[in-house]
Amino acid sequence: MRTGFYAVMTELQAELATASEDIAVREAVLKSAMSDMKATLQGGIGASVLRAEHPLARHMIGFNAELAQLLQGWLDRVAKHDRTMAFRSGFTDSLVVFVLGKVKAGKSSLGNYMVYGNSNPDAAARASSRARFFTAATAGDQQDQANSAQPVDWFRVGVRETTSATQGFHLPGLTWIDSPGLHSTTWENGLLAADYADVADLVIYPMHTGNPGRTGDVAEIRGLLRARKRVLVVITQCDRPEEDEEPDGTIVQRWVMKDSAARQGQIDYVRHAVAEGGASIPLDVVSLSVRHAETHGNDPAALERSGVADFFRALTKIAHSEGVRHKQEAPSRNLNHFVGLLLGDDTGPEAFSVQAIRNGLVRLDRRLADVTKELDRGAERATAAVLRRIGPMVAEKIARYADNQDQDGFEQACTTALRHIVAEETGTTVLPLLAQTGAILPANDFARTAAFASMKIETVRIPRSNRGVRGAVGSAGGGAAGAWVGAEGGALLGTAILPGIGTTVGFMVGGALGALLGGIGGNAAGRATGSDWHETMQSGDNRAEVEASATEALQKAGSAGVAAFFENLHAATVAPVARDADRLTAKLDEFSHILATKVRSHG
Repeated sequence: MRTGFYAVMTELQAELATASEDIAVREAVLKSAMSDMKATLQGGIGASVLRAEHPLARHMIGFNAELAQLLQGWLDRVAKHDRTMAFRSGFTDSLVVFVLGKVKAGKSSLGNYMVYGNSNPDAAARASSRARFFTAATAGDQQDQANSAQPVDWFRVGVRETTSATQGFHLPGLTWIDSPGLHSTTWENGLLAADYADVADLVIYPMHTGNPGRTGDVAEIRGLLRARKRVLVVITQCDRPEEDEEPDGTIVQRWVMKDSAARQGQIDYVRHAVAEGGASIPLDVVSLSVRHAETHGNDPAALERSGVADFFRALTKIAHSEGVRHKQEAPSRNLNHFVGLLLGDDTGPEAFSVQAIRNGLVRLDRRLADVTKELDRGAERATAAVLRRIGPMVAEKIARYADNQDQDGFEQACTTALRHIVAEETGTTVLPLLAQTGAILPANDFARTAAFASMKIETVRIPRSNRGVRGAVGSAGGGAAGAWVGAEGGALLGTAILPGIGTTVGFMVGGALGALLGGIGGNAAGRATGSDWHETMQSGDNRAEVEASATEALQKAGSAGVAAFFENLHAATVAPVARDADRLTAKLDEFSHILATKVRSHG
């Protein structure tokens, strides 16, 4: 079986050498885009002028920390991808098989059997091998690098893991890589195993028959399948000791295979456990024991009983029918998987993605909306407080300046008082928010939206005349004169009518009538020479009008000043963060478009 498998691999060697897709252009585009994105992420979303304990400031600090962590994750991924591609470049003419599993799962025994037909070959067997062994130690581990420099020609079996080196061998058409072991005793070992799994055309995942399908193993296999890896699960050491009696009565122990039903049950269990995770990639599972095959001389019957024949048939099928295609697709598939991790459309637990940043920006946008609402509420409170204080302030100023009609002093005093009121009321809101207020507080220059009414004295016009005085004097003079003339005339008239008494009566009547007529005539003459006029007198001032107009104008100016202040505050706290977030969103869109259209293969 081994010989037939290697014959197939030798035939495929030339075909495999020409099948690798050249993805250098796509990788160059990726590196350029990553470089641009690195500069953007390093810039973050800027510093905050808010106090460090403010929720938005804390969120910004956390978001920038997430960006830094994500950037480092990307850079680590790029370094890992570059390392994987460099590693792969040495195996373009062979099918790369990576043996990945936990410590003591039977990886080394299986590797030795692939080369020598024996799980623990002796020196003589190792000397006859055509395989070329190699090691790759982790950087920075001087002892492991020294050990790796020693020539090796087999995989050690049954000893405590003491190296973090990845070991393997080359045979025509085949590169076999044996991992140090997942979840091994050294942290570097586990990382190295995960790194080199990415380069494989086929991953063989051994697990011990004593406990197949453990949760950790199933999770690892699901992760490989999500990464579009071809996986062959091998349940190892599927034999058990059984005592037998020789003809001479000696009791001996032989290794016999577990019954087929039990082995098939384990195969079905593993497939079912992996399938529960939604894996859709084909999964081959074989059950074997290389110990049983080799202890029976690797004869055909033993190979069939041991499951080794099934294992080689599975390998041959994969190599012959899928090997070239996998060799052709693996680099592109690995790059596509990497792009999927960056974009966040991979179904795995990878958090270092564009989508992770977008999710963070959504949370940031909610924080910005909260701060905007907080500022709006602060503006409403400050405006109401300013308006309440303006009326009493104007009343106090009008009482001080109106008596002296000091218009300029009144206006200046009101404007100065308004500045203090607005500064105090806005400061009540802003001081708990800002780390420093100097660059954000308003300039205290509030232009009035309407002029104050001008102060003036209120007067009334009272009518005046001297015509009454002059008429009385004329009336008295006219009456006297009239009386004398009338008396004389009356006497003459009385004497003529009735001498004696007539003279007397005539004098009296004539005098009275003459006095009356003379008074009327004298009054008319006196009024004709009099005059009329109006006298203006102070009745008060217009302070009520001035107070009303000043209150209205200052309330408009105060409202405008508070609004301008909070616009400045929004421009200093929310707007810069929003602009940085928009800039980052635009770069993410550009980066995602490049990855999706110029790096990812759609073939």
